[in-house]
Amino acid sequence: QVALPLLMQHWFVMLKYYNTWAYVVPELILEAWYEWTNISSLETIYEVHWVGGVVIGVMLCAHWLYLIAGALSLVIGETSRHVEDLIDTEPMDADAGSSRRLLADLGVVEEEDKHTDSQELLDEISLRKICEEEDEEMAIIQ
Repeated sequence: QVALPLLMQHWFVMLKYYNTWAYVVPELILEAWYEWTNISSLETIYEVHWVGGVVIGVMLCAHWLYLIAGALSLVIGETSRHVEDLIDTEPMDADAGSSRRLLADLGVVEEEDKHTDSQELLDEISLRKICEEEDEEMAIIQ
């Protein structure tokens, strides 16, 4: 009986991607049912074994944290909307600048390198790789 509302909460998760409120309303109803069931059975479960009481306490704490995070995302706004702004949607050959910034962040090229197109950037990376391989070979020979 305690697990039923918890299982039912997972039935409605996919609604989140269809309509936020079609997800939030059933989840809040099921959450109230779940917490009511847990709190009302806490004494009985604790009498069986003390670990059962700890498990219920941890689950309630986790659900409260999830509720707080959900409420904050409704008030502040979803982070997934902002992630799209951070992702470079241009293809690599369309803009060498964005590719260069990514490679500079990874330490492959210097930040101040100025490349006008992607082919120039790829040639520079290939040349640096060849030089590094030659340096390694010279170190092995010596």
